[in-house]
Amino acid sequence: ITVQDSTLVITADIMLDSSFRVGVVTTTVQPIAANGNLAVHVLKTDLTVFDIFTFPYDTYNQQIEQTLNSKLSTALTGKFTVTNAAIGPNSHLPCAASDSLILTGTTSQL
Repeated sequence: ITVQDSTLVITADIMLDSSFRVGVVTTTVQPIAANGNLAVHVLKTDLTVFDIFTFPYDTYNQQIEQTLNSKLSTALTGKFTVTNAAIGPNSHLPCAASDSLILTGTTSQL
């Protein structure tokens, strides 16, 4: 996972017999807040085969988004209610690094 501008770029290798890389899937996501939880919105997915051919592969965007959001939905449950999520500085935190994940919200008392 890397940060590019205000998005997260997730890459995954496609392996054959765990020794030969056939391709790479690259998915670009934007962090968001959804129902008080950290979530992501998938912007695009590309498939690169043999490091030569790159194709847009947005067919699975919704499935990728649902899978990631099902995992993220419980990450802060009971600890933090997320009202906004973004990458980099904003008006509330102008000194944040450009690759920082900034969450705005409320915390529950412990």
